[in-house]
Amino acid sequence: MKSWNARAHFIVIVSTNTEAPHILALNLLKLLWETANIASVLIITPNEKSTNTINMHDDNIEFNMVNMYTWFPLERNGQDKALLINECLFRNDINCKKFPPEVPEDFMGFPIKVGTIGTEPYVILKSNTTDQYGKKIFEIDGFLVHLVRTVAKKLNASLIFNEPYLDITKDSAMNMLLDLLQKKIDIIAGTLLDLEMTRLYLEPSVRYSYDSVRWIVPCPNSISRAERATKIFSLPLWILMGIVLLLSSLILWCQANYKRSSKSEYNSYKQLCLCFVVTWAALIGISVSKLPNSTQVRIFFIIFVIYSFAMCTVFQAFFTTFLVEPGYEKKIESISEAVQSNISYGETDLTQLSITYTEYTEHTRFGSNTVLCPSYESCAEYVMFNRNIATMVPQHFPSYIASQKGIADESKVVCFLDEILFTFGLSVGFQKGNPLLGVFNKYLTLCIEAGILDGYWSRLKNEVNLRAKPTVWKVKNYLHFQLNN
Repeated sequence: MKSWNARAHFIVIVSTNTEAPHILALNLLKLLWETANIASVLIITPNEKSTNTINMHDDNIEFNMVNMYTWFPLERNGQDKALLINECLFRNDINCKKFPPEVPEDFMGFPIKVGTIGTEPYVILKSNTTDQYGKKIFEIDGFLVHLVRTVAKKLNASLIFNEPYLDITKDSAMNMLLDLLQKKIDIIAGTLLDLEMTRLYLEPSVRYSYDSVRWIVPCPNSISRAERATKIFSLPLWILMGIVLLLSSLILWCQANYKRSSKSEYNSYKQLCLCFVVTWAALIGISVSKLPNSTQVRIFFIIFVIYSFAMCTVFQAFFTTFLVEPGYEKKIESISEAVQSNISYGETDLTQLSITYTEYTEHTRFGSNTVLCPSYESCAEYVMFNRNIATMVPQHFPSYIASQKGIADESKVVCFLDEILFTFGLSVGFQKGNPLLGVFNKYLTLCIEAGILDGYWSRLKNEVNLRAKPTVWKVKNYLHFQLNN
């Protein structure tokens, strides 16, 4: 039942007893712990030496009708014994030891089994070794594991990491939940979304981080200087300038060969090909060898020179600017523009599963122009470096990839649409009823207030960037095939 609270206080009364009380109590305590993580339990059993009379006037009362037992499973070796608490409840003895809390402040190395799921930077496998008994030992850190390690260090608890699921897929997510339900692990750290669906199987901690899912699209390429120079004027204007050049050459030739001016004009203006050379020189700002001699030709030539000077000045002004910064293509700013640009939509099987729990349908506008990526990482890298697809990713993820690849300016490869699709909280998952939840919530809140996670994220990106060896991104064969077919 959803209203079930395994962290309540329980009393179990045993009316008859056929075995030793402490053995019966221990068995009951273990059963409740293994079945439903019930830690706060008081077991009341009949005492074999119970009597029917009690001397109420005696100061030294021997209350021996029942035995009461409890235990502290989260203490080291605490699961191996049930504690008799009669004396501590019914005597004012200064030697009576106070009961420790259900969750101690010092775990004295008590092991906590942790399952992890997620790609880098959320979950980072730092080492994978084998001990002397052949058991694998995993050393794991990451953006969504670091606070768990911080809290465990504060509690003096030892973390035992199971083999991590380094790919976020539907199968890995289901396997992780099964490990938790089958008590192979105590907590889940990693990309665990605090959703209603996950709350059916586990109890999340406080949300210690938030992330947003956004569309990442190809960034605009820088335009080459030659291409940018040709686009200073539009194509119709280039054509018009060519027509003006040809017509001006033809007019000069006609005027030079007119009977009134043909006698006094130079021969260089009486040949059509030489007239073209003269107008071309004037257009690009080069001096001609001889100025026209006749009045009519001079007037037209001066008009053409003024026209050429204006066009050349405008061209040179823009051309100088583009030599410094050639500019970029138009940025994709909406899903409509992404669809029109004929890029594909990349998705993973987990994206397909998650999107079914929402009412978001914009991704369907890509239609059949869709490719299936095996992981978030391959999809994001393909968008950033091959610029042929668009996909939905958590906002932190591409920034880490850019640092990993040694990109100095991530804005050149990481471009998001302005719209934020979903904002979700990230939590640590516990077995239902696990008493560790309360103490973890306490210290996770303190870590959040201290900004420990923000500091770790900054250091992590800096360290990865320093170790990065920039490489040329190569097209994955599986994606290349899907995109071409």
